[in-house]
Amino acid sequence: MDLGPHNDYYDSFIAYQKLLLKEFDRMSGEYGFEVVDASRTVKRVAGGLRKSISRIIEDEPGIEAVTAVKETAATETQDKLKAGAEPRSRNRVKAEAQEKSA
Repeated sequence: MDLGPHNDYYDSFIAYQKLLLKEFDRMSGEYGFEVVDASRTVKRVAGGLRKSISRIIEDEPGIEAVTAVKETAATETQDKLKAGAEPRSRNRVKAEAQEKSA
């Protein structure tokens, strides 16, 4: 009823659902959503979701990769400090970025 196109609750609900469906269809093309056939049994839907999610997770870098990146950054920072570079505060980094963009 908040949308205001109809005075009847049912008609407003149907209109709202149609708008949602249209938007999800648009987003599906833009973001590559995978459509799930929910008319299947719960076990089949859940199994299909598990397969799809597993594929996505397997494509993501694991915690080892994230840890390696953090360790590399920490080592580089320590090397710079040993070489005599002055540590920069977060505020100083922001100020330098603003100076460059000005």
